[in-house]
Amino acid sequence: MALSPKEMHDPIIENLASKTGHDWDHWHSVVASAPGALSDKELVAHLKTEHGLGHYTAVAVLKESMHGNEYNAADDLVAALFAGKPKAKELFEALNAQVSGLPGAERVACKTYIGYRAKKQFLIVAPSGKDSLRCSVALAPDAAGLSPASSFGAARIRPRFDLSEDGLADVQ
Repeated sequence: MALSPKEMHDPIIENLASKTGHDWDHWHSVVASAPGALSDKELVAHLKTEHGLGHYTAVAVLKESMHGNEYNAADDLVAALFAGKPKAKELFEALNAQVSGLPGAERVACKTYIGYRAKKQFLIVAPSGKDSLRCSVALAPDAAGLSPASSFGAARIRPRFDLSEDGLADVQ
């Protein structure tokens, strides 16, 4: 089964001392004492060039230091994604109840979408405006007349449909 973002992030932080020779407190102080007014991208570059961290380790250290482990707060991620979108949230809750009932299905909350997987990810859901959902599924692109998604989903999860109170919406 593919790893979730949390399953990739946590081992990086847990293994900092053995991989870098410095514990978490050291890396947190490095980020805290970095030259002022740097963007996140510049801080990652600083950790890589000045401290020899790999890219993913630098990103994980920065995220953990600046925001805590955001992946521990799946419910907070869902709440933030649907903030100010009560009708979209209602649709999501109804869809979630159905999809979560599938054998082996697991929900993975991310900042910009909710993924569902059972060995492999098969569905991506995100709000589309205040009252509908944008969904992509792991099906053949021409399956059931679905349109290919642009800038949404992985290469394997391309067919897209929109879901609203009125049912499936045309995404032509």
